[in-house]
Amino acid sequence: MSRPHKKSSELMKDVILNQAMSLFAERGFEKVSTRDIAEAVGIQQASIYYYFQSKEVLKQSVIDRAIETISDQLMEALCRQGTATEKIHYFFQGVVGTLHLQSDAARIVDFALMEGGKTRAHFVAEITRRPHAALTAIIRGLQPNGPVEQYAYFCFSLAYGAQKFSSIRAEWPI
Repeated sequence: MSRPHKKSSELMKDVILNQAMSLFAERGFEKVSTRDIAEAVGIQQASIYYYFQSKEVLKQSVIDRAIETISDQLMEALCRQGTATEKIHYFFQGVVGTLHLQSDAARIVDFALMEGGKTRAHFVAEITRRPHAALTAIIRGLQPNGPVEQYAYFCFSLAYGAQKFSSIRAEWPI
């Protein structure tokens, strides 16, 4: 009997997360109120607190979802068939493509990084954990005796910078 209620409860929580992600990505964390989210969902503001204890908990849930979305996309790129060099190429394509195509997730990431503090540390650790391990293993196959961990972090930094450059470049009137 409680199963249908649980499904609808999970569905509503998902709807709230989706709307919050969209609004946070559009305006930033501080410029969105729980009232704004409730209005976008079509529920009372108090209902938000049934699913999330506070705006901060909701914000962290949105950040976690963005991290999971981007991390999953990067893992998908790293798990494609190919040589180690091709997989690194897929990784770079994945970073640029994922952060560009997943615009809400990418904006959430940007806002989280700009905010700094615990959110930044949480984001960096979580988004890079799984893809970093996979990328390290690929690089280790190419360069077994080199500073593999540093190469993997360099690849992440370079790929993220390339994505940012491509976003800026797209706006240049050339």
